[in-house]
Amino acid sequence: MKFTVFSRRTAAAAVAVLAASTFSVIESAPAGAVSGYGAIAYNPYDAAGWAIDYPTRQAASQAAVNSCGYTDCEALTTFTGCGAVAKSHSLKVVQGGSGTTLARAEASALRQLNAADGYIDTWACN
Repeated sequence: MKFTVFSRRTAAAAVAVLAASTFSVIESAPAGAVSGYGAIAYNPYDAAGWAIDYPTRQAASQAAVNSCGYTDCEALTTFTGCGAVAKSHSLKVVQGGSGTTLARAEASALRQLNAADGYIDTWACN
């Protein structure tokens, strides 16, 4: 019998802890709040750099360019959700896109690339 009583007490305590932690997890940022900015940079020879969770778009862009590692790197996209870069073999071009989800960022990049052989080369999310 003591084992059963102990199990019930343990279960009750576990439920209380779980309930308390659930309320902490469910609490979210206010509507419209931005958790951080991200960016993806490229150079003409396919070097890439990423940056996520920066306080401003400019800081994210600069960090992405710096992480790309070459002087001719440029930020192709900045984002608060996700960013993606699409490439085309036939057109030899790249295009950045962004969206609230990875799927939307990829679709944005491919739509802006507008090439039949377009594909996603890289992506990043905050």
